[in-house]
Amino acid sequence: MALMTEIAEKVKSLNGLSFMNVQVSDNLISSVSLHGSFDVKDSWAYNIFHNSRYCIFMIRPMKGKRYYDTSDEKVEVELISSSKVGKFRKYTGSVDKVLSKMQDWINSNKGWTCELLDVNCVSTFIMKECVTQDYVEARDEVISEALDEGESIDWVWSQVAQW
Repeated sequence: MALMTEIAEKVKSLNGLSFMNVQVSDNLISSVSLHGSFDVKDSWAYNIFHNSRYCIFMIRPMKGKRYYDTSDEKVEVELISSSKVGKFRKYTGSVDKVLSKMQDWINSNKGWTCELLDVNCVSTFIMKECVTQDYVEARDEVISEALDEGESIDWVWSQVAQW
């Protein structure tokens, strides 16, 4: 039975995330978790990780095995939580192939950049690559109308976040 520390070191070599925290466990069940964000930590609303464009990956031994063994050729990777990023299909393969799939996914999602805008004292993130000027103008109009009608900033933010 070998530890997953070697896999964790390889995960740390992935590029494209502004924030990355890699944890490894070989206690009850072998696993490597990657908490990553495409946004710099200073831009997270209220300094909360889950308010960013984040991803949480879990790498485990294949087929529900409890411990990882280097004689096993395959591990499985799963995106267990994310926000404002694309989907990732659970994958089972060699460690190098799993890391390659993760890097490809990171590369396909890192092109999105966020710009923090202040509109009538309401801060909101705009994804630059998919938002048209018409969308921004329509969103700004809805925000202005809601604030003029006396809606709270928290309510307006909740509506903007759903867009």
